[in-house]
Amino acid sequence: MKKYLILAIVIVVLAGGIGGWQYWEYRQEDKLLSSNPQTKDAYQVIKQRQEQIKKDENNYDAYMSLGFYWKGIGEVTKNNDYLERSVDAYDKVIKRWGTKAYLPFLNRANVFILLGQYGKAETDLKIASEIDPGEQSLYIALADLYKDYMKKNDAEIRAVYETGMQRVVGGGNLVLNYASYLNGIGDYKEALKYYKMLSQAYPSNTGYLDLVKELEGKIGEIK
Repeated sequence: MKKYLILAIVIVVLAGGIGGWQYWEYRQEDKLLSSNPQTKDAYQVIKQRQEQIKKDENNYDAYMSLGFYWKGIGEVTKNNDYLERSVDAYDKVIKRWGTKAYLPFLNRANVFILLGQYGKAETDLKIASEIDPGEQSLYIALADLYKDYMKKNDAEIRAVYETGMQRVVGGGNLVLNYASYLNGIGDYKEALKYYKMLSQAYPSNTGYLDLVKELEGKIGEIK
């Protein structure tokens, strides 16, 4: 009996010690983030959102706000722990609301990119484009991921743009992004085709006409 009593006391002391340490860590972090001019405003919003969630666990906007502001703090402080908290907030949104909206997936993908978790970012962007296939920014984001981080080959990058252009109505920014990519890799003939499309669609933008003339000159020199 005495042995069990001692064991119980040890467990209580250890639990109290762990709880005390966690509280001390929280107070230290709270002081640090509240006093840093670069984080204090965002951190105040985070604390407000946490209180809102305590009162209403189905507060979508509060969870999304948590993800946004933890990401900002993570970027400013270069601390991946805060980026992971951003991911956790979006995880909760996706777990509760599923695929009702593409934005949580896009936002989480952007955090995964900062964490260097490119495969997870790719998965989220693909899910997002299936949720809203007409949103041109999702194809641009996936193409940028392939170009700038995953170093995918040209065929895979073109496939993203071309899939997007088949699905998106209008999509001037998507066409411009693709034309710029083609111009950058030296495929002037294909880039010219898309800059001509842009020049016809936006005749008041003389910059497109200048690019058409420039590319026509480059193609002529090659011939």
